[in-house]
Amino acid sequence: MLISVLRKDAPENHKPDMFDFIQCVSVNLGGIHPSPITTACKLATHEATLSWVPVDANWTVPPNAIEANPGLYIIRARQGLDTVPGKWSGNTPYASIPYGNKEVKKASKAKKPKFDTKNKRKKKESYAIYKVLRQVHHDPGIILKAMPIMNSFVNDIFERIVSESSRLAHYNKRSTITSREIQAAVCLLLPGELVKHAVSEGTKAVTKYTSTKKIRYGHSDLGSSQSLDHEWVPHISGDVPPLAICAGRLRKRVPLYIARRVMQNEWCIGKIVPPSGVCLFPLNGMEIGTTHCEVLCYRR
Repeated sequence: MLISVLRKDAPENHKPDMFDFIQCVSVNLGGIHPSPITTACKLATHEATLSWVPVDANWTVPPNAIEANPGLYIIRARQGLDTVPGKWSGNTPYASIPYGNKEVKKASKAKKPKFDTKNKRKKKESYAIYKVLRQVHHDPGIILKAMPIMNSFVNDIFERIVSESSRLAHYNKRSTITSREIQAAVCLLLPGELVKHAVSEGTKAVTKYTSTKKIRYGHSDLGSSQSLDHEWVPHISGDVPPLAICAGRLRKRVPLYIARRVMQNEWCIGKIVPPSGVCLFPLNGMEIGTTHCEVLCYRR
């Protein structure tokens, strides 16, 4: 069974399938409204800057995954009709959630796709290059058989640029290819005025891509439990802080929040159940309750 993760741009009716990571994604919160799944949040933006990212068949930790402690990731899982936050150590084939007075282990059943060589479809050529050319030259058309030739030409140019930039990096005794080597390779390979246009368009594309990444990912660090948009706040039973992050809910629409605490010399991630505010953690096959913990909240 495929493991799914809730992103900011996920469909409003999305529900986690097995268990999810929580990932930090900083965005502009203007104009964002709560979906039916986020109505339990106290603010419309409570789940807007965090997204739940699916776990693939290789158990790859997604970029910017939030850690409650180094190597301990925040997940959430479906248990019956409930969605419950829990923990994953990053090196086991299962995650743990506190549920029903015990520690419930959730395993990923995601399978790699099987390829049938008999019914394998032929590769379709992309028309992206043709669409770009039509922006400059509006009149000419192109036949299907010409697309492989055009794509082959473009791929050959890319390979030559990579080869030349790699050679330049080797000459300069550098182990990494930078934009300087790539621009130098373009100047060596492309003729005349085409070089100026290529460098100019490439610079604009990189600038646009970089600005987009800054808007989306902000200042969050990969695997960091400290961020500019969220923090761990001390909690002692009762009501949770106003900016606590809702990570799941029970079948009666009771929201659940993310808690962490050291239990028996081991960091644990669990849930806070309102209105009592009791913190429940999965540990050694049991669900252990406590009144003192830290809750994951948005920064003011």
